[in-house]
Amino acid sequence: MQSFQAAAQFNVGTAVMTVLERISSMGIHIGCTIIVYYSIIAENKKYLCRAILLHMMVDCFAALYQRNVVGAGIAETGILVMTIVVVWIATKIYKNKLA
Repeated sequence: MQSFQAAAQFNVGTAVMTVLERISSMGIHIGCTIIVYYSIIAENKKYLCRAILLHMMVDCFAALYQRNVVGAGIAETGILVMTIVVVWIATKIYKNKLA
């Protein structure tokens, strides 16, 4: 019965947030993968540590939301901003060092 109630509350706003969250997740993981790949190619653990740190920073927003410290909108906004940062860093590394 709870699943029917949850489905009844699903609206356009929820769908948009779900899609943005999935796009953000893919961007973060692809960006971190590029950073880790460069760390392996360059044999420089500094970039590996940066990728781990960036991923931890993104996870902080999800953890704060799960503990009801921040609302869903703030958490998703933080994750989206961090996604932009991670993708920007990965793009910069890709263009300057890998291409």
